[in-house]
Amino acid sequence: MSFQIHIPTSTIGRLFPLLIVLQMYVVFVEPFYHGTRFEELRQLLGPKFLYGSVYFLVIVHSLEAFLALRACFAKKFNWATTLGWFVSVFIYGAPTLMILKSTSGKSKNHVQ
Repeated sequence: MSFQIHIPTSTIGRLFPLLIVLQMYVVFVEPFYHGTRFEELRQLLGPKFLYGSVYFLVIVHSLEAFLALRACFAKKFNWATTLGWFVSVFIYGAPTLMILKSTSGKSKNHVQ
């Protein structure tokens, strides 16, 4: 059995991790290195909103990954497949969770 990450087919689903990396850069990395590229954005939104949005995203994606774990156990997937779906849903969120919900637990190739 191999570990496979399932990537959404929509454009926004594929670019979603890049948006998260950009948000992490704006919130955590650039202020540490005294960057000024996104200073106006940080001043406009404020630190409470920026940190709160990061914490919110982590909590929501954790809940979605837990739902994916439950769905995989209900469909009786093996551990490698379950781990792949768990990581995929944690990274990509709802688009991958919708793909998981549409798969059946009987076939070997869960996503074509």
